Amino acid sequence: MTEKEIERYFCKRVRALGGFAYKFRSVTQIGVADRIACMPNGEAWFVEIKQPNGRLSALQRIFSDEMTHTKQHYACLWSIEDIDAWLKRFS
Repeated sequence: MTEKEIERYFCKRVRALGGFAYKFRSVTQIGVADRIACMPNGEAWFVEIKQPNGRLSALQRIFSDEMTHTKQHYACLWSIEDIDAWLKRFS
């Protein structure tokens, strides 16, 4: 399954729960998460989508660390199984 297909699955599943998964591209900052997921419980998440054999770039790891340091909601999901497991918290 390609990263694009995994990302499409993620968006479909978030919408099915009543949330929104916005594509995010920063004009000035490389390495930010692929999606901002606004969940129906009021939480906003920065979500990086990867293929199972993918890897985070150095800048993506820095972004992840920054989100952890500032206590933001951040997830890196590597497969549809990861997506399904992550989404269980909102069901």
